[in-house]
Amino acid sequence: MQIPGATGASYTTPTVALGDSGSNFEVTVSNASGSATSNTATLTAGARAPAIGDLRYLLWQQVTVPWANGGNVGLIGYQSYSITNALGTPLEIGSTYVKEDECTWPFSFLYLPTSMNSLGLDMYYQWDNTNYTPYESYLQSIVAPNAVITSMDLEPACDAIGVSWVQTGQTGVFDYKLEAVPPSQIRATVAADGAEGRIVTAATFDDSSGNAILISYGWSGDTTTVYEAQTVVAAPADVANQATTLAGEGYFISAFGGNDTDGYMLIGMRVQGDTLPRPITNGPTPTDSAYWTVVVRLSEPASTETIYEQ
Repeated sequence: MQIPGATGASYTTPTVALGDSGSNFEVTVSNASGSATSNTATLTAGARAPAIGDLRYLLWQQVTVPWANGGNVGLIGYQSYSITNALGTPLEIGSTYVKEDECTWPFSFLYLPTSMNSLGLDMYYQWDNTNYTPYESYLQSIVAPNAVITSMDLEPACDAIGVSWVQTGQTGVFDYKLEAVPPSQIRATVAADGAEGRIVTAATFDDSSGNAILISYGWSGDTTTVYEAQTVVAAPADVANQATTLAGEGYFISAFGGNDTDGYMLIGMRVQGDTLPRPITNGPTPTDSAYWTVVVRLSEPASTETIYEQ
């Protein structure tokens, strides 16, 4: 690096170890006329953010400038929504909105800043009846190289499935995989996906088979990163505590799903070796919401959670 007027300048360069929460350093510049030393600066390293274009986790971190306005909607009875130039939350799940022959999945969305509309990021929410279309066939109808399913919920009380997904106009290919495994195999399956560079983005239970249903994706934009995984199946009252524990160990919550009978799956994943705690909050929208993603929406008579993570 050259600085005008500093011929023959020398610099002291700080060394910052990966995982440091903060490092102080100074820069000294010298030439034949003398030297000058900067004030002390502090470099603070935060938890790793997803690469631009990687829609598999912490979706709202694709936006780093203030959002436009958004809205709140409820998905019920064969409805579908497509929201252009927007990003949305996962579906809100839990027994509060489950009634015989009538299920509702609330969700929220925010419109992208107009400067980012060229990315072609659109959100989709849809309800379908599993009596007429098996969920495997229905999910396959959504699959596209530029789409990522962000949440799903199978509800036998309504013979229905609710699904959310994001679609992008950016280049890149997302490789979809559907896995149905016994509950005892959830942790091993998620860990194997992470070792192959895949991220689990949606999870639910299928009570008709007794299996956990997992959706994972690889991404052509990064075929070498390996992910470590930690999976928890929690009771409703313990979801917030388990989410906080996972974030404290450096895991981003990539998928959340389940029900009162089988429990609620929290899928935590992290880049291999990343242990820096991730900020997480439960409750009102953070003031700097452009940098937070809703990772859990749960509504129970005794436990209502909206959990944001960075």
